[in-house]
This record gives sequence, C-alpha cells and structure tokens, in this order.
Amino acid sequence: MDEKLAARASAEASSGDARDALRLGGKVYGYDIDDDAIESARALFSARNVPEQRYEFRSRCHSTLLDVARESASVGAVCFNLGYLPGPCKVDRERRPKTAIETTLRAIESALAIVRVGGVVTVVTYVKHEGGADEHEAVAAFLSSLSPKTFDVTSRAVVNRSQAPVFFSAVRVARDATRKEMASTSE
Repeated sequence: MDEKLAARASAEASSGDARDALRLGGKVYGYDIDDDAIESARALFSARNVPEQRYEFRSRCHSTLLDVARESASVGAVCFNLGYLPGPCKVDRERRPKTAIETTLRAIESALAIVRVGGVVTVVTYVKHEGGADEHEAVAAFLSSLSPKTFDVTSRAVVNRSQAPVFFSAVRVARDATRKEMASTSE
C-alpha cells in the first residue's frame, strides 16, 4: 500500500476475521454484523501486538460507514470482502449472517463519499453462496455506473472458474463528484 494512504485512516467494511484489515494503515475501523467476526478481529489484532489505539472494531452494519468520515479527516482505503465469515463446516456457514444487496450498495456509496483523492475502495464479491451472484451483479452495475472523471474502476476475475471471487477496485482520481452526483449515477 502507498505510504501516503497508510498514514491516516482506513476501514474494513465487512471485517470477517480481519486478516485484510491487518494490511491497512493508519487508524483501522472495522465493521461486521457478526459478533463472532468482531471478536475474532480483536483477538487477531491483539495477538499481533497492534496497539489498541490503532483499531476499532464495531458490531454494526457496514452501511453505517459514514461514521468514519466524522472521526477521521482522511480515509485512504476502504475494503469490502462480501459474503459471510467462513466457518469450519457447511452447516455453520449457512447459519452465519450474510451481506445483503441493499446495505452493501449503501455502504459502497458511503465508502466512495469518504475516500480521499488517491484513495481506493476495494470490493471482493463471491457468487457461490445463496444471494452471492445477485449481490455481485448489483455491485458490478453500481461500480460501472460511476463517473470516470471521479473514479478509475477496474475488476479482476479468474475467467476459467465460474464461481471464483471477483475483485473490484475504485480509485478516486478527483474530488469533483458530490454525493448527489454519485447517487444520480446509481439510479
């Protein structure tokens, strides 16, 4: 990660076990609706001797991401790893809370609003679980509708595996879009 991005604040909007959050810089804000995920994230950061003032994990929906903007002057990176916290067996995974299209799109819109010029919003979608393909399509449509004057959006996929995760990246290239403009592109 660019050192300028790492110097301020970042967020993991669907923390899971927080392995991605370990790579983020500045004050790390983590969100997940699964209490087990939040406890796992805190335990991982503690085990890695990350100072407590460098992270804050919240048992909340990722759609409340705008809270970060109120607490931090500049957000360099926001990452989403959609789906659910993996468990040791299929029965466990099926019972876990999963991300949902409506809250995911609100969360991504919030992330795009708070990330600074040069900052990045990444989204990994999974199509294999129930609802995953629909969520992937909604995310792809939303991100592809963003103004190229404001964001460079790319995707990366394994094309010879139909159910492989897809990685999206939206880098803010200008600060000229308002929330109103971004909302109008998603209609």
